[in-house]
Amino acid sequence: MSKETLLKSVVIGGVILVSILYLYRGVEASPPPPPHPPPPNPPLPPWYEAPTYGNYPFPDTSYLQGITPPQIWYQVSDLTATNLRDSSQRYSLKSFLLPSEVSYLSYPSDPLELAIIKMYQTTIAVPYVTESIDFWRYPTETLSQGGDCEDTSFLLASIVLNRMSDVWVVGGFFLGDQIYVHAWVVIKLPGKGQFIFETTLDSLPSNYWHEVHNDIIGQFYMPLVYWNNNRIYITDQGYLIFLQNPQISHQLSEKKEAIEEIWRKYG
Repeated sequence: MSKETLLKSVVIGGVILVSILYLYRGVEASPPPPPHPPPPNPPLPPWYEAPTYGNYPFPDTSYLQGITPPQIWYQVSDLTATNLRDSSQRYSLKSFLLPSEVSYLSYPSDPLELAIIKMYQTTIAVPYVTESIDFWRYPTETLSQGGDCEDTSFLLASIVLNRMSDVWVVGGFFLGDQIYVHAWVVIKLPGKGQFIFETTLDSLPSNYWHEVHNDIIGQFYMPLVYWNNNRIYITDQGYLIFLQNPQISHQLSEKKEAIEEIWRKYG
């Protein structure tokens, strides 16, 4: 091999070696992916930023130790989970809100607030169904088969979405005689506030309008994830606690009794 050929080989080998080292260094130096999605935009409703929890009217509140309101919320484009209907596929949370299927129940000719009460009454009339294994129903299924907290929340939210956009299904804790995983609906009326609608009651409450930030009823509800057919907001712990259905979420009979008791006292 001539000196010229040997020199070319050394130069080419050096270039290859430097390139490999550079690429390796680049991979090693790449920053890790962010641990969380970006902060929510637009800002969250005020009651999620500063809820008024505490002062629970129970003789023993020791079980609430360590339960603190979520402080950080994230907006995500979509959220899916398995085991909502079967384990063979993933379901988007948004897919359970289907306004067009129940538009005929939205009372389009009535003033909005009166229509909301009528829509709420329609939802309350649906039979409450307890399940040993949770099965999320679509609104038309709930109308014909009955359902539990998330099913009736999907139904009410879907109906109301035909009249307004600021309505949310909320998943989180109901803080009754113990901690229950639960779902409910929040509707925001411009200039009046944001109101909780409990869809598992046997009958309409004496007062329909319970503002979540300034009403004692709001203290029993701790949100972890809330969504409609357009946006989803969730906390760090929201997916693990609400969507994974821990054992406390299966005590449906006890939970319903606790909810009914609170609404009899303060509703």
